[in-house]
Amino acid sequence: MSKESLRMFLSNVVTQTSKFSRDPFLLIALAFIFGVLSSSIINFDLSFAWFLVLLSVVIFVYSLAFIEKSERRLIILFGISALAFSLGVFRFEIKDSHVPSENFTSNVGQTVTLEGIIVEEPKYKNSYREYVLKSAEEKILVRAEVYPEFKYGDKLKFSGRLERPKSFTDDRGQVFDYAKYLSKEDIYFTMSFARGELIDAGYGNWLKTKLLTFKSKFVNAIEKHITEPASSLLGGILLGTEDSMGKDIEEMFRVTGIIHIVVLSGYNITLVVDAIYWLLFRVRFLSRKVILISEALGIFFFVLMVGGAPSVVRAGLMAMLVLLARGTGRTYVVARALLITAIAMVIWNPKVLVFDTGFQLSFLATIAIIWISPVVIEKLSWVTEKWGIRNILADTLSTQIFVLPLLLYKMGLLSIISVLTNLLVLPAVPLAMFFGFLTGALGLVSNWLAFPFAIVSQILLNYILKIVEIFSSFPFAAISIPYFPLVLMWICYLLFGVIFLRFSQKRVA
Repeated sequence: MSKESLRMFLSNVVTQTSKFSRDPFLLIALAFIFGVLSSSIINFDLSFAWFLVLLSVVIFVYSLAFIEKSERRLIILFGISALAFSLGVFRFEIKDSHVPSENFTSNVGQTVTLEGIIVEEPKYKNSYREYVLKSAEEKILVRAEVYPEFKYGDKLKFSGRLERPKSFTDDRGQVFDYAKYLSKEDIYFTMSFARGELIDAGYGNWLKTKLLTFKSKFVNAIEKHITEPASSLLGGILLGTEDSMGKDIEEMFRVTGIIHIVVLSGYNITLVVDAIYWLLFRVRFLSRKVILISEALGIFFFVLMVGGAPSVVRAGLMAMLVLLARGTGRTYVVARALLITAIAMVIWNPKVLVFDTGFQLSFLATIAIIWISPVVIEKLSWVTEKWGIRNILADTLSTQIFVLPLLLYKMGLLSIISVLTNLLVLPAVPLAMFFGFLTGALGLVSNWLAFPFAIVSQILLNYILKIVEIFSSFPFAAISIPYFPLVLMWICYLLFGVIFLRFSQKRVA
């Protein structure tokens, strides 16, 4: 790098950094997130969090009282940022301040009988079912036999061995902190090989019960018209029910680098919003405001129905901000919307920032599409724009490259053929989702109406499965990387930032 290039690059860094002082919201938001991150890693306590809050308040008050107006702005901004940082620490410590019940702690390692209510949609895990049971004192993760099957809102009596979640070593020899992972859902105890006995039903939230019942009927309609394993794949890409796909198929999706298509995303939200708009727009006497409110309610109900995975919550909140922008006439800035969404989710549950891989992958992929993809697409002028191939390739390359360091750190699997498989599969996914949605919706009304759409869905889903099967069979499809340190991951993202700044500098010039 020449001296002139270095000078221009450093000048660009200074220019980008100066935006923090011109945009106080960005600085304050990042300070809050950094506070949550610091507390997640260093493990402060509540007393230290209180100290930080009081210290930042003192700095803020001092700047107002004793600093001259000409020099006050920077000090006030520093004080507010320090307050945001301390509030981030404080929020995490409140979430992490749970003291386990003595009745539970004293019975760890013993066979106990617990009574409680199933408060989340049960998950099928091939050889067992997983329930989240809320007793009078604690939430417990229960692993029970496949049958008898229980549902959300059931009041049960489970008997099994009570344990505290323990860290374990994965296939790569890395330690996974299972206790921290479960603590983000306020679960501090597990019960394995449990036997359940139904006491009563109907103790769940009325709205959530109705939505989960509808979801169950919708899935049954899909399974009635589409054969396996295509129906399980459709359930994954449409409703996020990837648990029913089976370990072998799930592993093939990981090897080929397209496991992300069974994680709920913005396209699911788009289907819901467009369907509501298409139906209500034909009701001429409804105002635009009523339609916007209906779309917002549709987003809320869909997110609730599918279980509130981080990716769909992120997509739902961003879609809500889009609707707000439309209703108020304000310009929608997607980057700011993403940051607002991140802050909202971290305030609601600060532990997702560090202990939820789905949350991290979802935001990194969105960042890649917002900032990286426009840079990449300029370099792909030789690729045809027909059928959106250039956009698909740019988005695929951007997201695959940008989430790669995190995937290597978390999973240690490098898919060599992911770009090619994504390019072949992704154009078919929206069509499969659309025709699959029509199959399920019309299947609730009439088998004959759903039949033609089911045929198209079956063909598209079989195509996706065949591509995955063929490419996953290649001996060079993926490389296992046993150890990818955290420091190396951060270095990679630092390099990404440097490269992005250089490209941005050239685009401006």
